[in-house]
Formats: sequence, C-alpha cells, structure tokens
Amino acid sequence: MNNIDLAISIVNHNTKDLLENCLNSVYQKTKKIKFEVMVVDNGSNDGSTEMIRRKFPQVKLIENNKNVGFSKATNRGIEMSTSRYVLLLNSDTILLDSLNEVLIYADNNPQVGAIGCKLIYPDGPIQPSASRFITLEDEILRTFRMGQYGKRPELRDFMIKYFGRLLGESVNTYLLTCEGKCDICQVDWVSGACLLVRRRVIDEIGLLDENFFAYYEDIDWCRRMRRAGWKIVYYPAVKVVHLTGESTQQSEKSNIYHSLIHYRSKFYYHKKYEGELAVIILKNIIIAKGLLMVFLFPIFCLLGKSKEVLAEFRILCKSIVLKV
Repeated sequence: MNNIDLAISIVNHNTKDLLENCLNSVYQKTKKIKFEVMVVDNGSNDGSTEMIRRKFPQVKLIENNKNVGFSKATNRGIEMSTSRYVLLLNSDTILLDSLNEVLIYADNNPQVGAIGCKLIYPDGPIQPSASRFITLEDEILRTFRMGQYGKRPELRDFMIKYFGRLLGESVNTYLLTCEGKCDICQVDWVSGACLLVRRRVIDEIGLLDENFFAYYEDIDWCRRMRRAGWKIVYYPAVKVVHLTGESTQQSEKSNIYHSLIHYRSKFYYHKKYEGELAVIILKNIIIAKGLLMVFLFPIFCLLGKSKEVLAEFRILCKSIVLKV
C-alpha cells in the first residue's frame, strides 16, 4: 500500500545553484509529510548532478543525456512517483511556507484537482500565477504589450474598483490575484512553477502533453482538468519565491532560443483548441507588429533602444516561419 503523501518533481537544466537553494527550502519547509523528491536533469554540464549526489543523496535523480524539454522530463518524474499528490516545482523557486496546509485543504476538498500557491518576486511583489484561459484576443494584446496595466498597482486598483464587475469574474479574479487581494478562489489555471496535482486526476486525464517542449503545458493541463470536471484553485496562504527567468536568461542566443520555444508552444496551444486559423491570425499579428517596429525604428534609435528592438525583430521574423 502506498504511504507517500507527496512527490515533488523538479526539472533541472544547468541551474545548479538555484536548484541547491530550492532543495534546501524543500527539506526545510516540508515537515510532517511523507514525501519524496525527484529531480529530472536535462543533460546539465554545470555540475548539478554531482551536487545532488553529494548534498542531497536522498533525492531520486533521473538523468537525461540531453535537454528533452520540460514536459517530457516532468512526465518522467511523475511516472517514477507513487504518491497521492504530485507537486511540480521549478528549480528557480524557494518555498517560504510549509506545504502541510495545502495538502490538508486538498484532502478536505476532493473535487479540487489542482492547486497553485502564491508566487512572489525576490523583492516582494506578487507574480501573476493564476488566471482565466488565454484567448486569441489576449494574445493579440500581449503581442502589442497592451497588458502592462497588470504590472502597475495603481491601475489594477482602478480597474478592480470601477470595472471589475464589467470585465467579468475571470478577469476580475486575475486582477485581484495580482493585487494580492484574492483569498482562496477557483480559477481556470495556475502556474506550473508550483503546481499541486491529485494523483487521481493524472490517472484520469493523463500526463503533460509532450508536444509542448516548454511553456503553455500548465495551461493545457489545467484546461484538460477543467474539461474533465475538476476544479482548479489558487491558494495564496502558501508563498513561494519565483526567480522567474533565472533558469533561462543567459546569452542573447539563448534568449532567442527560448523565445522561439515560447512562440511555438503558443501556436500549438491555440491550434489545439481553436484550429489552424488561430495560428494564421497570430502570425499575421506578429507580421503587423514587425512592420510597425520598422516604421517606428528611427524613434527607437533616438530613445537608445535600437539594439533591443533589432533583437526582438529578429525573433519575430524567425517565429512566423515556425512549423507547428
């Protein structure tokens, strides 16, 4: 009979120092729970695996000889586990609170399939980590960076106060979540940076879709859970520091690589749920943005942003020829 409450699955790729901090927090904060930790290493060459063997011999280490992507690596960790719950945890996170409370809540609410904790930036602000499902309209706004209001507290307050009900429950919940004024609430999806999933849910809907190399796999998974009738809950009482981007931001070449992975996942997600036309629309919007950037390039030069604009323009050009 299985007596493990929780399996914590962490995917690592050349983030040795971040991973060490993450594992230290796991063993400090995960008390009174029968748990196991699986680290799936995606071909790291920075000494990550040696560090695990030396400092965390209790960790179940799974080694891939190359970077197979987040989804595939996570699935390997899940398949190795036997626990009642599985926690997906990024290597660039630090637990600030005990996970006991989340498991108690999950046990008392059997209709809840997945739970996401409150993610915060290292300097304290809340990181958006729970929202409605991303629509094609949302992607268009994101392409032109018209969603920046979500990062400004004064605008969020204004939107919540005067337009919350008008915007609809899901958008209002997103704004409240960003502002830290949302208590335990039901949402469409929660971030895979710290995502607790019930074993029964995994048995019912399956593992992560491995067509997502990285990005959007958490949204897709939650969407499949919702379709199967499970609830997704945002649980802000448990806080987790997320050093977002630290595990991927390296050289300019690396940044282009990860940006293209993000675009491919975006195209695949919308193709999966909205069809080929959605991908065509998104690519045309990207072309429109590229043309606008060309038109405004002299202004960007005057503002001293020519290098950043050229780098983004190269990414846009590469993204529109991606095959999904």
